[in-house]
Amino acid sequence: DNISRAEFISILINVLGLNTDVSCVTDYWADGVINQAKEKGIVIEAEYSNFEPDSPITRREICLMIYRI
Repeated sequence: DNISRAEFISILINVLGLNTDVSCVTDYWADGVINQAKEKGIVIEAEYSNFEPDSPITRREICLMIYRI
């Protein structure tokens, strides 16, 4: 089974012990961790103008996010 972008970001943010209490505009379950990852520079918004959090994450995306920590 594949892991989605949102699931990976959620795992990453929780492993790093970052605060996930970020105000969200929508009710999507992962908005807090996605916003936190954007604030910390782990996810660069320009790369993800259409983020599609439920799409499978690629190895390249995983490597880039870990590199940016």
